[in-house]
Amino acid sequence: MAGDPKSQAALALHRFGFGPKAGAIAAIASDPRGALIAELDKKGAGLVTAPDLMSSAHASRAVLDFNAEPLISLVIGLILGKLAEGSFHQALMISDHDDSVFILRPLSATIFATCLVLILWPGVKKRLGHGGAEVT
Repeated sequence: MAGDPKSQAALALHRFGFGPKAGAIAAIASDPRGALIAELDKKGAGLVTAPDLMSSAHASRAVLDFNAEPLISLVIGLILGKLAEGSFHQALMISDHDDSVFILRPLSATIFATCLVLILWPGVKKRLGHGGAEVT
């Protein structure tokens, strides 16, 4: 390391991006490298102890659970999207561009209602207080 002892001490104290505490630069200015090595040699250095902190396995599972549903929807949308859009346009052409055909026929109304429920269900579930993935 080049430079004066104070800048070397400041650099050593910025090792994890947290910055030095008040008075820390002056305390280690005489031997910043030795102070850093001594701190890293302490038992439990780098060990984060927080009782409410998730383990890495639980955190990874929470991220995977959070991302799983949108990923499945995306894959289904990519596979079936073009087919559904073509069928939609074909149905509109057959009905002379009368979009009431999608809600007046029993089968179409059932499919339409099911889609509407599936789209709105996450918001309703969240408002009722049942939303969110729990990791135990």
